[in-house]
Amino acid sequence: GWVSSTEVIFNYLTLNYPQIQSIIFFHRNLFIYGFAT
Repeated sequence: GWVSSTEVIFNYLTLNYPQIQSIIFFHRNLFIYGFAT
């Protein structure tokens, strides 16, 4: 589904751009928090 596709994108970016891993992780946490509330 849509969430699974998003996870794949995040995983791809994390693997190919390790220098922005922390940024991606931070924004993903914000997104999940915003989506859940």
